[in-house]
Amino acid sequence: MQGLRLALISEKALLHEYEDPKSDNCILVNFLRDKQVNVSVMVWDDDQVDWSQFDLIVMKTPWDYVVKIDAFNAWLNKLEKLNVRVLNPIDFMRWNSNKIYLKELEQNRVTIVPTIWFDKTDTMDLLQVFEHFNTDRIIVKPWISSTARNTYLLTRKDAIEKNEEIQNLLKNAALMAQPFLQEVQEVGEYSLLFFGGKYSHSVLKTPKAGDFRVQYDYGSTINGVQPPQHVIDSAQIAVDKFAKGCLYTRVDGLNVKGQFTIMEFEAIEPNLYLDKSEGSYQRYYEAMEALVLSPPTRK
Repeated sequence: MQGLRLALISEKALLHEYEDPKSDNCILVNFLRDKQVNVSVMVWDDDQVDWSQFDLIVMKTPWDYVVKIDAFNAWLNKLEKLNVRVLNPIDFMRWNSNKIYLKELEQNRVTIVPTIWFDKTDTMDLLQVFEHFNTDRIIVKPWISSTARNTYLLTRKDAIEKNEEIQNLLKNAALMAQPFLQEVQEVGEYSLLFFGGKYSHSVLKTPKAGDFRVQYDYGSTINGVQPPQHVIDSAQIAVDKFAKGCLYTRVDGLNVKGQFTIMEFEAIEPNLYLDKSEGSYQRYYEAMEALVLSPPTRK
């Protein structure tokens, strides 16, 4: 790993975090440099960058890719043509960029939140969605999104009031609808981090009172925790099945009546909460080192 030319990828708006000594992004860069890795923090959509100069490209905070998805895919295609090694693997990130991947998880007996999928050409009757799930609250969000962008928590009354707004959104973005699971507010959402396919650590994200969103941006509380063993085991099964050759994977979900129910399987730019677990930077580095020294064979 010494002398490895590594590009750690960010969006432009977050570059300042890599200069903030308290940020886990800055701590990670310094940790890798202490290991003699030649780290450069690069903006993924900077057209002036010669990507062929790097031995390895690792995604970290390109959080704006969801609103520039065509440009992001074009950039991935460029990296592929240059034959630059990327972690996580490019084909896996393409798969993971659209939440319809959850269908494949479900087809492989992974428990996910029940979901109805609406393509842009479909008709979406919100009141029928409530009837289908036999619930009084539903979540509607795009297939391609992050940080709760364009995510709605709806009651039947809300659905009537916001129907036109959501129908207009559907014209431009495929949407998914799910029953709202009360465990989000009553317990919180688990995020389990895996490095090199091995479980590293977890956090529990709890929304602020009256909200349902668990991201920092919306005032949630995020603490390191040790989930029940069956939660870890269930997430591990999904990682073993789908995330071979990945440096990192984050599995988000809820413990619903003793069954871990996956909400997201994130492998492009998830917050890794490295600052929430002792030894996490070392485990991250060791997973990277193992992949660099012994690249896996992917089908």
